[in-house]
Formats: sequence, C-alpha cells, structure tokens
Amino acid sequence: SLAQEMGAGKKVVRLKAGDPFVFGRARGEVETLAKAAVAFRVVPGLSSAITGPLLAGVPLTDPLLSRSFAVLSGFDLHGK
Repeated sequence: SLAQEMGAGKKVVRLKAGDPFVFGRARGEVETLAKAAVAFRVVPGLSSAITGPLLAGVPLTDPLLSRSFAVLSGFDLHGK
C-alpha cells in the first residue's frame, strides 16, 4: 500500500489524471496516510468537468451564454 511503501522510506507518487478530489478516491487515501503518520502532499490537477468544455470552446460561466454551471456525482453508499 501507499502507506507501507512511504513508511519504509521510499518516495512514492500516486499519479492520477484530473483532480484527485473530483470523481476520485483521494479522501480515503489521505485519511489512510494521515493515520499512518507519513508525510504527503496532494497536487491538484484539472478536472475533465472543466477542461472538456474549455477545449470545446464552451464558456461555462459567461453571463450572456450560461445561466449556471454545476458538477454532480451520484452513487449509492449501500451498493444498491
């Protein structure tokens, strides 16, 4: 695991596309590393929720073209 490798004195990189806190599992990894008392840092990336429209030339917050902008995620905590 990340915590074991880091606790053994190794430098570890967990590379993830996009922002690890948007549609990612960063919270669980951060909690595990904090409990293991290993030093770490999170470097945010750019979420596809923002970069996709940007690359397509779609303004997300233009006052004349966009009334609102939201990013939603849905899941069932109970696996149903």
